[in-house]
This record gives sequence, structure tokens and C-alpha cells, in this order.
Amino acid sequence: MLEKTNIFISYSHEDEIYKEKLEKHLGLLQRNGIIETWNDRKIVAGDEWDKKIKEELENSQIILLLVSVDFLSSDYCYDIEIKKAIEKHESGRARVIPIILRACDWHETPFGKLQALPKNAKPVKSFEDEDEAFYSVTEGLKLSISQLKKEIGSITPHDNSIKISYKFKVECDTPPNILHWRGRQKEISEIELDLHKVVFISGIGGQGKSALASCYVREIALKKEKWEFWDWRDCQEKENRIHTKIVSIISRITNNRIQAKEIANEKIEDLIELFFSELENRRIIFVFDNIDAYIEFENFQLTGTVLKLYKAALSKIHQSKFIFTCRSSINDIDIELLTIKLEGLSKEETFLLFSDYQLPFKNEEVAILSEKSFALTKGHPLWLNLIAAQARRGLEVAEKFILGITPNTHFNENNLTSILSYKILSVIWESLNDKQKILLMAFAEIVRAESQANLAKILASELNHNQFLKALKALKQLNLIVVKSMIDEEDTFELHPLVKEYVIQNFARVERSRFISLFVNFYDNLILVLKPKLSSDQPLSFFENWTAKVELDVNIDDYKTALIGLEEISTPICDAGHVEEYIRVASLVFITINWKTAINEEYSYFNSQFSKFVDTLTQFGKFDEASAFLTKYEKHIFVKGPNYIRFCEAKGHFLWFQSSYEDAIKLIEEGIALEEQSPTKSDLNLKHQLALALRDTKVKENVKRALEIFLNNRELDHLINHDEESFIDGEMYGNVGRCLQYMGNISDAIVCFKKSLKKVKDPMKQGYGYLWYAECLIAQNNIETALWFYSQSYNFWQKISPIKAIFVEKKIEAIVEINPSLTFILETSEKETERVCLEIIYQK
Repeated sequence: MLEKTNIFISYSHEDEIYKEKLEKHLGLLQRNGIIETWNDRKIVAGDEWDKKIKEELENSQIILLLVSVDFLSSDYCYDIEIKKAIEKHESGRARVIPIILRACDWHETPFGKLQALPKNAKPVKSFEDEDEAFYSVTEGLKLSISQLKKEIGSITPHDNSIKISYKFKVECDTPPNILHWRGRQKEISEIELDLHKVVFISGIGGQGKSALASCYVREIALKKEKWEFWDWRDCQEKENRIHTKIVSIISRITNNRIQAKEIANEKIEDLIELFFSELENRRIIFVFDNIDAYIEFENFQLTGTVLKLYKAALSKIHQSKFIFTCRSSINDIDIELLTIKLEGLSKEETFLLFSDYQLPFKNEEVAILSEKSFALTKGHPLWLNLIAAQARRGLEVAEKFILGITPNTHFNENNLTSILSYKILSVIWESLNDKQKILLMAFAEIVRAESQANLAKILASELNHNQFLKALKALKQLNLIVVKSMIDEEDTFELHPLVKEYVIQNFARVERSRFISLFVNFYDNLILVLKPKLSSDQPLSFFENWTAKVELDVNIDDYKTALIGLEEISTPICDAGHVEEYIRVASLVFITINWKTAINEEYSYFNSQFSKFVDTLTQFGKFDEASAFLTKYEKHIFVKGPNYIRFCEAKGHFLWFQSSYEDAIKLIEEGIALEEQSPTKSDLNLKHQLALALRDTKVKENVKRALEIFLNNRELDHLINHDEESFIDGEMYGNVGRCLQYMGNISDAIVCFKKSLKKVKDPMKQGYGYLWYAECLIAQNNIETALWFYSQSYNFWQKISPIKAIFVEKKIEAIVEINPSLTFILETSEKETERVCLEIIYQK
């Protein structure tokens, strides 16, 4: 493995200023020992310049071509450097990366088909802020370095088969861009020491917690290839979605071998066990940003799912690093824990930060301004960046801004949001023009970060394209907007959380509703295009077009439309494994909707979505929430009509799931009795739900009643003694078999399980069928055959439900421990195990 990547910079001397800016942006990579750059200005007196250039070209692993009209016009650059660069690139001995400085016809050159930087090959000169351009270049270069080192590490010195690829599949959330970064070297060094499994970064709003974590994973984690990759998860939503994020991480680290839909309904404890089991000794950095929703502030302790993940990260044996960020610190001490509480920047760091902005006045004036700003803000990074951004507009503007905020705050209040909302941002707000205010108010309604192109379309009725671009440029320069970047993807934009909070708190919904409606219309049009592709095979990002729309509908109190959106996606999104996202948006609807109005006016899909929502909460293990919504629903039912029958079904399922079988039976029987008296038939399946509750009591009389319901007027003897019939599904045979198993009629139960397994195609149900069959074989003391069937159940579930597979594995281990002679079954291939089981199932 290479300690440093040698980078050759080929450029025209007319572009010297761009070359210097690029090297400045690459400075951190050089200081960290990741790269070593070379250009012809490093030729020392006495060296033969042509020979030295060719020598450095030969020694380079990456060759940067700084492309402009002048570069293409240079005979030496074109005939010597480009020719040699392309030769090395095509042989796999180096990567050539064009960096487009100024617009020119570079596509017709020998490197015209290569992936260029900045992102989308946008010329550096066309950027409103050249720092953004070179930031994009640096990010792309870091990815190429990482890929190159992995490829070189996997081949022999004479292997020329390195694949050139610049594609990066986004499989996690996007960290914020860090354009102006100074200070925090002590904290970076502590994290980099790699002495702790868990890092907890805290600090009041705006201190740069996310920025520190982003800087570490983007700028430092590449050093010496210590880490395989990083995974960033944004947890700032008010609704908890850690379960969904852990499911997504498991899918990512297993390269989708374990799919989200296969483990979506598992308990969080089981998911965490599976996560660390799959993680093993891999070296990955996991960042959980903004976990404030999981803090209990009275004792400053973590709660819920994050607490369970945090404890596991501390106690489990692994080689990865977990970083959590939160405004509050936590009251905990552990040898594996590094806690970092961010304070303000130093006076020296403040000056360096202001210098980074390349302000249009003398260094002495910059020093005076930075000192004033430091004294006022106590080094608070967000406020310093806001002041520096004002200074871009001129020294007088910055001075006026400081005078405006100085009387309003001493920067020592406990409530930072209050400081921001009513003092500092109020001064900034007054300095904005009408177009900028419109854009800021519109951005406050963004429910997920959006691209510039989409935002321009959404706001076209409010701002023409030029007005939009000018306002966006101004707000970016004022550091009010967060930009998120991933290689080969469009940048996305959203407001800084504290800025968004300011807008929402200071403007009534009626003032904001016109902007919400613009986003609603955008998602309406998008959904119209996407609807034909709606299925359980889609990723979470696909469904988020619907959930964003539902969230916006709720924001303008349009619950009828929100319910339509929920109805469209509730089944596919849950089948795809994104259960928690459905719960999140459904909760928004059912917490804020007027229940009395929705029931009395018979809102379409209110009842069906209520049933789906409560059932999903129940299966997800959120019993307290499910119980609370059931109680609320019952309070709004004043007659025992159709709505009460639905309540009986929903609560009956809830009670059955919690093994309160007798209570479930009583309630469902009441619902059945009412339905039989009703002149209209509901779409509910109360009798099937009753049969499940009766069966699972394992009480003989109850199981007999369940069997009668499952048989549905069919003769049991006919079902057992005749070949399986096409109009009877495998699930029905399975339920009848389970009843017979509980009644002690093992031989007939096995007959039913055989018929069920011949018909059932769903792998999950097949896993249950083989498991129940194995239990029957154990009851017959046929241990060897039972082990074959347990193994086949395990084989099905290890692919689609690893946690259920672990349950079966324990049974297998217990059998083999007592019967070591049967170990050979475990050593048999899956194909052979399947053959043995099918032979038994199909034998007469």
C-alpha cells in the first residue's frame, strides 16, 4: 500500500492563479501525508527541466490536467504531458483527471471521454464562489485516491488491469459541505488517535458538531487507508427513525445480501445483534448526526434505540468507530468513550477563519474585524461565519452588522435558539432584499434537501431564473444555506436548522402556506410520473417522494389528500421494509388530524389507514403507541356500528399479537356478533382473526373451534386423505396443520404441512412450514429427519430473515450437542438438504 499518492499537476502558466488556489485546497491532504503534489515550479536551478518533468510524470499515480484554452494551445502540454498522461492512464499505471478551469472545447481531446472535475465538468471560473469549485475538486480527488489505493493493493506490480471508475453509489445520508474550516485540530487529533470505539461530540447550536464529524470523515479518514469507508446518518428528524437507519446500514455492509424488507419488522435488540455479527472486524466509521431526540435531559442520558446501539458499540468486540453528535453532552464514563464538548474558536483561529474568506480589504482591517468579532461572539463558529459573510459585502456592512447585534446580546444566554431567532437573525433578515426573503421563506418549507434545478422549478412562479440564482448566491454567501455534496450527484440544498427554526417561529402558517403549496404541486407532478413504478422493489428514496408530499399536506391541514397519499404507499412501502418511514408520516397525520371531523365527515381512507397504522405499530413492537391510538379511536365512536366493528378487529389483532388471547377472543366475538346483525358486509376478516386467537391459546376446545373456522365447512377427512386441491391455498393447509399439531394429531398435521409446503411459494412461509414439520418430527422422536427439516428452515431464513435463522440455529445446535453423530447433516450442501426434504414431502 502506498503511504502517499504522487500527484502531477499539468497546467499552462497563464492559469498560475488557479493552480495556486488548487494547491491551497489540497494543503490538508498534504499535511496529513495522503498526497504529494508536483508541478514545474518545483524545478530547482541546475535541473534539466524536460527530463525532470518526464521523470515526475513517470513517478505519478494521479495526473491532474488543468484545462483551459491556454492549456490546449500549449504545444508542450498537448504533445508531451497529455500524450504521456493518456498512455499511463490507458495502461492502468495512473489516473488522469481533467479539471476544467475555463470553458473550452476539451471534449474533442484525447482525454475528452474521461470523468472531469468539478462535478458535472462545470468550469471553475463559472462558479459564483471558486472555493466551492475547488472543494468539489478536492472531494472528487479524495475518492479517486481511495479507489486507486484499493485497486493497487489488490494487484501484482505487473498487472495492468486497474479499472478506472469515478462512480460513487450513495448509500447513506450526505454530510454538510465544509468550505471554511479552521481550528479544532486538538479534537481532530483526539479522534484520529483511534483509542476509542465511540466518540460523542456535543456543543450548543452552531459550534460545528456536524462540521467536525464531516471534516474528520471527508478529510482525515482516508489517511493511510485505515478505514474501509464511512457511513453518515442524519438523525435530526423529530420522529425517531433509528430502526430504519440500522436496517439500511445492515443492507449496506452486507452489500444487500440482507435486504431491508427481510428484517424490517425485527426487534431493535435483534437487529443490533445482527449488525455487529455482520460487522465483525471490518473498519468502518459510522456517524449518527444530531441525535438530540434521543436524549433524556433531566439526567443527560441517552434513551431508546440509540441507547441500545451506543451500549453495544461500547461493549461489543469490533474494529469500527461510532461518532454521535448532539447539542447536549451525556453523563457517562467509559474507557472506550471519547467525549468532546465544543467551545468557541480561539482568537488566532478566528483570524485564520476570516482570512479564508479572502475579504476585499487590508490584512490589518481583517485582523481588527476578526478581533472585534471574537470578542463579541466568544469564538462561536456559526456567528463568526455569519459576520465574515457580511464582510464579503464590505467592511462598512460588517461594522454596521456588528453594531446592530451588539446591544441585543452578550452571547451568554442559555437559550441559543432564542438568541438566534429574536436577535442576530432579525438583523440579518432586515438586510435582505425581497427576493432573498422569498427564497429564505420557501427554503424553510423544504422537507428534504433538493437540487438547485428542482428548487428553481418549484419557485418559478415566485422568482424567475435569474432572480432565483442571484438570491441563492447571496444566501449561500451569507452562510444561511447548507449545501450537501456527493460525487457524481447534484448538490442539494436546505436551510441551516437554526435558520429554519427562525423562519417557522416568526411567520404564521398562513404566510408560509403559499410556499408549502408550491412544493406540494411539485411532488404531485413528480408522483404522477413515478406512480406506474410504485412497488415493493423500490428504495426508500423513491417512497420519500410520497412521504414528503404527505408531510407537506399535513403542514397546510389538507388531511384528505394526505390520507390518499398514505393509502397509495402504505402496502408497498411496508413490504419494501421501510416500515418506520410509514409509521413516521402516518403518525404525523393521526396526531394532528381532527378525529371528530374525519370520522363524522367520513374522510376517504381514514378508517382503512387507521387499521393499517395500528397493525403496523403493533407488528413493529410499538405497543404503547398502538394502545394510545386505539383508545383515542374508541373515544370517538358513540354507536356500535361499522366503526366499532373495525375497532374490535384492530384491537383484537393488537391483543392477539401480545398473547392476550382470551381478551382478543372476547372482543373479536363481539365484533362478529355485531357484523352478523349489520345489513352491510365489511371488508374485515374477523373470523380469521378469531381463529388465530383461538388456536394460539392451545386449549383443546378453542383449538377445535379454530379448526372449524379454518376448514370453512370442508371435511377434515377429505382434506387429509385426498390430493391437495387447487382452490385451497397453502396457508390454509398450514393453519389446519398447526391446529392438528396442538391437538396432538401429529401424523395428520404432517400430512397438512406436506400439502402446504407443496403449494406455498413465499420463502418466509416456507421457513415456518419446515419449522413446524420439524417440531412434529421431534414429537414422533424422529430426531434425524427433524434435523433435516430444521436445517431447511434455517436455509430459507438465513437469506431473508437472519434473526429467525438464529432462533432455528439454536435448536439445531441443541440437537447436535445431544446427538453428535448427526453432525454430517450440517455439513451437507443446501442443495442436498433440499433434495432430502422434498423427497420426504413428495413420498406417498
